[in-house]
Amino acid sequence: MFRAEPVPLVIEWKISGATGGALSVDDPTGTPGTYGAVDPEGSLEFFFSCAGEVGSTETHTYALYTVGGGPMDSATVTASATVLDKGLGADS
Repeated sequence: MFRAEPVPLVIEWKISGATGGALSVDDPTGTPGTYGAVDPEGSLEFFFSCAGEVGSTETHTYALYTVGGGPMDSATVTASATVLDKGLGADS
């Protein structure tokens, strides 16, 4: 159990000119869709894992790629959060 409530990161998108999308999360290879396929319009909610040391910064990169309907295009967002808590009973 954590003392600090997690704050979600919500990613919303609307793809036009393509039949679908593909989402990758923290993929240094730039491979489209390592997280999975997504609809042309939608949203997803993510929570940071809080795996780092308290006070450290955790960063994740989300890349959305177009699929079908023409040449592939992409958009990337990087989000960072400070680790506030490791949970009750956790070391540190």
